[in-house]
Amino acid sequence: MSVMFGFQKIIEKRITEAQKRGEFDCLPPELQ
Repeated sequence: MSVMFGFQKIIEKRITEAQKRGEFDCLPPELQ
């Protein structure tokens, strides 16, 4: 399993958590 795959999963988890809180504005610039 590649590093990028693991990194993608972490990003997806953060995005899901942000969606739950409605805090997309708090995401880092690279995710916007």
